[in-house]
Amino acid sequence: MKSEHIEQALRILSERRIAAQADYQARFQTIQTAIPEIGEINQQLSQASLSIMQIIQSGQQVQEKIAKLQAQNQAAQQMVHRLLIQYGYPDDYLEPHYTCPKCQDTGYSNGTYCSCLTTLAAQLAAKELNQNARLNLSQFDTFSLEYYRSRKTENGNDCYQAMEKVLHYCMHYAATFSPQSKSILMYGKTGLGKTHLSLSIATMALQMGYQVLYDSTINFLHQVEREHFGKSDSDEQDTLEHLMTCDLLILDDLGTEFNSTFYQATIYNIINTRMNRGLPVIINTNLDYNGIANRYEERIASRIYSAYTCLHFVGIDVRLLRAQEEKRKSELDALQSQINPHFLYNTLESITWMVEANKNEEAVFMISELAKLLRISLSKGRTVIRIADELQHSTSYMNIQKVRYKDRFETEFLIEEEIKEYCTIKLIIQPILENAIYYGVGNMDEDDGGKITVKGKKDGNDIYISVIDNGMGMSEEIVENLLLDNGKVPKLSLIHI
Repeated sequence: MKSEHIEQALRILSERRIAAQADYQARFQTIQTAIPEIGEINQQLSQASLSIMQIIQSGQQVQEKIAKLQAQNQAAQQMVHRLLIQYGYPDDYLEPHYTCPKCQDTGYSNGTYCSCLTTLAAQLAAKELNQNARLNLSQFDTFSLEYYRSRKTENGNDCYQAMEKVLHYCMHYAATFSPQSKSILMYGKTGLGKTHLSLSIATMALQMGYQVLYDSTINFLHQVEREHFGKSDSDEQDTLEHLMTCDLLILDDLGTEFNSTFYQATIYNIINTRMNRGLPVIINTNLDYNGIANRYEERIASRIYSAYTCLHFVGIDVRLLRAQEEKRKSELDALQSQINPHFLYNTLESITWMVEANKNEEAVFMISELAKLLRISLSKGRTVIRIADELQHSTSYMNIQKVRYKDRFETEFLIEEEIKEYCTIKLIIQPILENAIYYGVGNMDEDDGGKITVKGKKDGNDIYISVIDNGMGMSEEIVENLLLDNGKVPKLSLIHI
């Protein structure tokens, strides 16, 4: 144990003791005011203590008089307890509340270090070693099994079911963790959630007050190496001791460290010593049994696979899936942010004009449709809504536009009822309708019979929603070159969808 950690722990205990005594004095003053009888009893107890000292000094009938005064003191203390309870206070309200009753926050008990001091010093050492680790950044409730749904392992097994079992095991392990818990080997390809779940276990163990050390294997080994060969700034060699004695050790990315004799011996020493002491280890690695056996000595592999619970992580790289998901979300956000703000301003101006022209019925209609549109647009921050709500949004949008364009076109919705309760990404129809108006039927005369049709149907497991207009359209040449990056498509024509 480093002296600096002992000194820091003593300072913390001293602060706790001072705080406990200050709290006691505050409670004492409160009682003196609230229950005057207790104040009088305390004065009697103080006087009795002085009397006992005087009796001892006189040497006359000491035992008899002391016994009598002690009996009076006990009766007085019992009276204090009864009064406290009578007035609604705990019976220990007038006692100092130390963090450690054993040493009263002094750090010493029976002439040696109290267990609270050594435990606190160990926690400080663990905190120092964990300062570069990502502890407390993962929770079980942020681990999504949806990334594993509809995926199969190389053996044809269901990834979702396999990872569901892994998750439930880890949650139970964390909830019931103790320094006597079993060790765990988490193995599988990169990005499947090993670090996330091990950090979630670490978070819960830390919340329960256990000493947890978490870092990549290579970082721990580098620190041990620096201390062993005198490369560390500190003269004390403590890291290996903490790795051997902490309540839970998590070695992340086993197998990524440099393959040296010293590292192999250190890994074996850590695993073997903690196994002999019955202390748990969680190992995360991309290596399977053969990989571990080939990289390390057979005795390391045999100890791991004989004594550890092995959890196989399957699926595809979750980090890659999340990156793709974030990209899609950002693209969606960008699309939704492009919804023309002038539409809102123009609509409000149209409502103002209707009110000024005493067209109150039309104004009420516009306000009602605008309210429906905005309600669905907000959707309490959700990006996925029912198709029925998306269609209502589109209907309100078109009703407003028909008023603004003085009924130059008509709108028809041909939607199969069975698809309306399915979900869709919010606001995917409106931008297409906007294009259909602006670059299709919006410039047509009323007599031209402009029409926009929205169709929705289910075909097998797929749902199709299409927007069709009878506007100006595109030439065959533009259609042929639309998806080609050959510069032959006129800029204006790109939006003729």
